[in-house]
Amino acid sequence: MEGFFPKNTFLVINCDILVDFDLNGAMDFHQKKKALATMVLRSEENKDSYGVIEIDREGRIRQFLDKIPDESGQDLKQFMFTGIHIFEPEIFQYIPADIFSSINDTYIELIRKGKRVYGYQMEGYWVDLGTKDKYETVKREIEARPPTFISQELTRNPAG
Repeated sequence: MEGFFPKNTFLVINCDILVDFDLNGAMDFHQKKKALATMVLRSEENKDSYGVIEIDREGRIRQFLDKIPDESGQDLKQFMFTGIHIFEPEIFQYIPADIFSSINDTYIELIRKGKRVYGYQMEGYWVDLGTKDKYETVKREIEARPPTFISQELTRNPAG
């Protein structure tokens, strides 16, 4: 897949979400932190159902899905992952070639090796469309609203 991506910073978004947030802010954060990878995160009461990501004061990911013992001694904030990644091309050095591999395995390796993996805390609208029921619910909500629903409602209803 590496050949399909540019030779500079790129974005990967899971296909089963609907989102409206400050992408420029996330890209600026990624660049200021000189991150190899940035996961866009959000507060969520149900974060356990999506997997908990914990970050330190600087936004560095210290705990990933309870797979990495945190030794920073800092109070960490818990978030959930939105399915939005920002990567530098160097990421491909850490993804095994020619075999199936989960990006989660790559994140665990990067964090254990002390690579610059950060979490950007988004504000805005996010909803999971990953099941037929969720998709149908959001579809009905959008169809029932005027065309301005997306731009207006999304900023008023950040909890999804």
